[in-house]
Amino acid sequence: MELTEITQELNRRFAAPLPDFYPRRILVWKDEEGEFADKLEDLALENAKLVVLDGRNQFYAKKLIAREEKDSNLLLYCPLSYDDPEDNWLLDVELYSEVIRFDLLSSWLMEMGMDDTPSIREAVKKFRGFFSAAPHRRKVEAMEKHITKPAQVGLVVLAGLCGEKDPTPANILRRVMMGGAATADNAVYQAIVRNEAVDAFWDLAQQMTGYQKGKTPSMEQLTLHILMTACAQTMPAEYLRGLEKHISSAHKSACYDILHRWLNGPDKTAFVPVAEYVEETLALHQRFLALEARDLMDTECFPCIDGIILFKLMDEIGNNIINPDIIQDVVARRKTTAWYGEVEDFYEGLLQLANLYAFFSAHGDGFHTVEPQKIWQEYTGSYYLMDTYYRRFHCCYANIKLGEHFELEDAFKTVAAAAERLYAGWFLGQLGGSWSAACEAEMSAYGRISGVSQQTEFYRSHLFSDSVATAVIISDALRYEVAAELAKKLELENHGNVKLKSCEALFPTSTKYGMAALLPHETLSVERKGGALAVLADGIPTEMGYREKLLKRRSADSKLFRFKEFSNMSGPERRDAVRGISVVYIYHDVIDDAGHSGNASKVFGACDTAINELKKLVKDVVNCNIGRIFITADHGFLYTDAPLKESDKVAKSGFEKDAVELDSRYVLVNRGAAPDFLMPVKFLGGTTDYDAFAPRDSIRITSGGSKNYTHGGISLQELVVPIIEYGHVRTTTVEYKRNKSKYDTRPVTIEILSSARKTSNMIIPVNFFQKEAVGGNREAATYILHFEDGVGTTISDVQTIIADKEEPDNRSRQFRLTFHLKQARYDKDKAYFLVIEDKAGKQAPVRVPFVIDIAFTLGDFDFFV
Repeated sequence: MELTEITQELNRRFAAPLPDFYPRRILVWKDEEGEFADKLEDLALENAKLVVLDGRNQFYAKKLIAREEKDSNLLLYCPLSYDDPEDNWLLDVELYSEVIRFDLLSSWLMEMGMDDTPSIREAVKKFRGFFSAAPHRRKVEAMEKHITKPAQVGLVVLAGLCGEKDPTPANILRRVMMGGAATADNAVYQAIVRNEAVDAFWDLAQQMTGYQKGKTPSMEQLTLHILMTACAQTMPAEYLRGLEKHISSAHKSACYDILHRWLNGPDKTAFVPVAEYVEETLALHQRFLALEARDLMDTECFPCIDGIILFKLMDEIGNNIINPDIIQDVVARRKTTAWYGEVEDFYEGLLQLANLYAFFSAHGDGFHTVEPQKIWQEYTGSYYLMDTYYRRFHCCYANIKLGEHFELEDAFKTVAAAAERLYAGWFLGQLGGSWSAACEAEMSAYGRISGVSQQTEFYRSHLFSDSVATAVIISDALRYEVAAELAKKLELENHGNVKLKSCEALFPTSTKYGMAALLPHETLSVERKGGALAVLADGIPTEMGYREKLLKRRSADSKLFRFKEFSNMSGPERRDAVRGISVVYIYHDVIDDAGHSGNASKVFGACDTAINELKKLVKDVVNCNIGRIFITADHGFLYTDAPLKESDKVAKSGFEKDAVELDSRYVLVNRGAAPDFLMPVKFLGGTTDYDAFAPRDSIRITSGGSKNYTHGGISLQELVVPIIEYGHVRTTTVEYKRNKSKYDTRPVTIEILSSARKTSNMIIPVNFFQKEAVGGNREAATYILHFEDGVGTTISDVQTIIADKEEPDNRSRQFRLTFHLKQARYDKDKAYFLVIEDKAGKQAPVRVPFVIDIAFTLGDFDFFV
């Protein structure tokens, strides 16, 4: 400030009204640098006397204030500073007076909200070049820290140069490292050099990470040191032998904390080139290749690790070494690491292969049940899961083919080949052979399996009453295993009772026969029209244009919709359309449409689409005040991704001339023809002029069309038709209120298995248990866990548990986490807690008390204040 401005400000203050009980005003003008000492003679005070302190006249000044000028306004000019407050004779005067400053440094401190103390002033002077820039001061002012100690000045200077609002050592080091590992090319580091803050930076790096700067510190060496020290926190020392010079054992927690925050923050992508520099410089890829997948699964510091784990697992699979337990453990652990999302489909594909192999291990000696009814029960009980695992595998594989990890994709082909061997080469062949042998007699004699619910009885069995409005959703080719997944999701996401049953599809398992079987009728028959067979119900055609007529014959208050027509209506339009209707049929076609689209590889993706569309359709129907819903299908399907071998085909040349209707999985011939190698199946109870035959197992007839997707035959995948019965329970009903716990979906919960609640180590292993299996009204949950102190400050890394295990065996629902405490001082007499939070916020956080008794101190870590 100019002297004229200072004079005006002083006179304004002396002219202002006095505070209560003050007879006069004393101003203490602090000017430790003596910037205005030679200008005091030009100071023109209007209503005050000037007293200039020089370090030798404190007694005189004290006497003047207390005795000689008790009523006068005084301005005490003080160019002095004191290391010890006891040396200041006028401290009491300063405390009851008003202290003012007009020097540049003081204005900076006031502008930035810093405490104006001698030690802070000295610290600010060291960085005068930085603070002289107004934009820099504005950055410091905006920071989330009040500066009360001199060590913090260096932090805010470095944070300002890094563009960091939260001036913590970890954040500053992360920001500088984001500039790159090359010292000369790191623009952030070079800004620190230009602003003469380089010593502060290397002091911080040394205290925080243990990096010994020596005479020529470099970003290259600091980067190697921090990443390898962090890696040493989660990897045994023997795996890093030879790299000890880059590792500080005492600072592993601090370096791990830097990387953990970085990898779980918004700047994760900036970490990649830094990590790649370290990987290449230290040849980590070759080093890690010598380890086992399990040795690497707890380390996330380097992006290359996921690729190495995947390559190792895929290489073992290529050598016919498949260990489901290892694959499941590795995938479960990697699922919560930073880079999992980049290669999720590879891991999930491996997990589905592990499921396929685990099933194979449990049934490796084949399927020896001879009663068809029991095989049917075994399939609908658990065997269908092989179809699910295979479908999920190929959904992952389809995404992999669309990705950019070309080397991994090429290696994954060996995994796909293994999946094909397990599913198409073993499961379909073994189960198909047993099923064909078991069902052949009954299929030949009756065209159906006795003791199994029949598709032709669907309307008669389930729509027996007009008193309850009922919707029937028929999804073309909704295979049993897809319906099982849909049923689970309906149970989780909707209030209601969900039952999954099955019935045997009418043979041939083709759309026109299955759709006819689901309509009300007494008898089904066929007639030849233009070289093709048409299916009749009680003499009436069953094509789409006739179906509503057939429904109304049985119940006049019936209506039919196509899915798109119904879903495109607004809510009020739908309610108006079904008002007064007792039976609604809705036809949905996503899966079969994809199968016959010419690109059969879309079938499994269409299954996911069907599940999502049917879930929404159920809600739309319920909103029309229809609480009873059936979801079923006309038939299932067979799908294999690999092309068929010649041995999987039957030539049609031997019976083509007698064929009336021919497809890859069945043939209808004129009565009396007997094709070789095919199983006879009684067609429509033997009431027609035609005989039916089907290939055994999963064999196809060389009839053209898709060689991957097919249906029409007698395999369980084609014959087993799902029936989902959904009964909606409104929250206002007595039934719901009485059984709220049954209908309300709740997340599964976790609890600590470890009995110890005390640690004396910076690394804390804790075992957890998922108390309930996912299923019914228990949904998967994601839990976020960390340690915090008594005031809620996080003191460890943040870990995740994805509680999604469906296994009934309690031992299969356990988790082991390792927490890493941040480098700080801990007191065994203070409160610390392990906090368990539901990521979705559906449950209140749980705080488990812990005692932390670590028997060492950090020393004088100025940067941690």
